[in-house]
Amino acid sequence: MKLHKHFWKGVFIVLLLIVISLLIYFVIDIKNLYQTGTFRPTRGFNINHISKQTANPNQIEGWMTFSYVNYLFNLPTNYLLETLNIQDSRYPNMGINKYVKVKGLDAIVFLTKLRESVAQFKNTQ
Repeated sequence: MKLHKHFWKGVFIVLLLIVISLLIYFVIDIKNLYQTGTFRPTRGFNINHISKQTANPNQIEGWMTFSYVNYLFNLPTNYLLETLNIQDSRYPNMGINKYVKVKGLDAIVFLTKLRESVAQFKNTQ
């Protein structure tokens, strides 16, 4: 009887460890997909969607990725990379806030430069 009780306890612990391992694996996988830009929700719960036709550089916010800004304003892929001297291998699939945080930049100053760069490109078109 005692052996039977320990057997089921062991089976339960093994199954619990498998479930926890799978959960950790899927969370890490989703995070990696999001960082590479493969998994990209079109909008969050409290993020306003900006129409491509009415997009204004002043609407650029830190939650956006560089890829999204390029898409929104029809920018060449390397335009912001070169204009803002961005040096990160994750460009353009990196969020603006994340880039600012990783590089230790002032968020307001960087967003202002980014908006000005986009406005300058729109004025040349």
